[in-house]
Amino acid sequence: MRKPFRPLAVLVGAAIACSGLVCACASSQKPTPSAEQVRDGEALPPAPPVPAKPASTDSPTAPTVPGGAAAVNPPKEPEPAKDTLSDGQLARVSELVNTAEIEQAKVAQARSKSAAIKKFAAMMIKHHGDALREQQKLIKKLNVTPVDSGVAGSLKVDSEKTLDSLKKADGAGFDKAYVQSQIDGHQKVLDILDKHAPTSAAPELADALREARAVVEQHLRDAQALQTP
Repeated sequence: MRKPFRPLAVLVGAAIACSGLVCACASSQKPTPSAEQVRDGEALPPAPPVPAKPASTDSPTAPTVPGGAAAVNPPKEPEPAKDTLSDGQLARVSELVNTAEIEQAKVAQARSKSAAIKKFAAMMIKHHGDALREQQKLIKKLNVTPVDSGVAGSLKVDSEKTLDSLKKADGAGFDKAYVQSQIDGHQKVLDILDKHAPTSAAPELADALREARAVVEQHLRDAQALQTP
C-alpha cells in the first residue's frame, strides 16, 4: 500500500531546516532515501549546505591604508590671502601716495583761485610731508625696504595721469578736477589699506597703519566738503 502524499512545501521546509550543522551531522546516521521513495514523495535528498560568504572588507567610501585602518584626509591649512602686501610692498605704496599728494597739492596752490582749496592743498603738503618723514624713520627702525608690486605700479600710473590732467586744467575746471581727484585718490588709498594691509604686521607698523587710515578717512571727508553741486 502506498503511503499518503506529503505536500511539497512541507518537504522543502524540512530540507531548509536541515541545512545547518545539526542536521548535517544527523544525516550521516540516516540511510540515503531510495529513488522509489523520492518518486513517491516520501523523502527528498537533503540539500547540500551553502557555505557562508565571508563579509567583504572593501568599502566603497572608506579607503584603507596598510594595516587595515581607514585613510583619513588631513585638514587643509587655510591659504593666505593672495592679494596681501608685504611690509616692503606697503611701504612703497605709502611712499607713492604721499609723494603724489604733495605734487598735486603744489599744483593746486599755484592754479586754484579758491581760498578753501588752497587751504586744503596746504594741509595736504604738510600732512603728507610729515607722513613721508615719519615713514622713513619707521622703515629704517624696522629694517624694511620698499618693494614694488602690481598695486604700486597701478597707483603710480594713475597718479601720473592725474598730475598731468591737473597741469592742463585751468580756472573753475581746475578746482572741480582737483577736488574730484582728491576724493577718488583718498578712497582708493582706503580700499588699498582695507584689502591689502598685512594682518600680521609688526605692532609698530600696525599702529602706524591704523593712524594713517584715520587721517586718510578725514582727508576724504574734507575733500567731499569742498565738492560743489
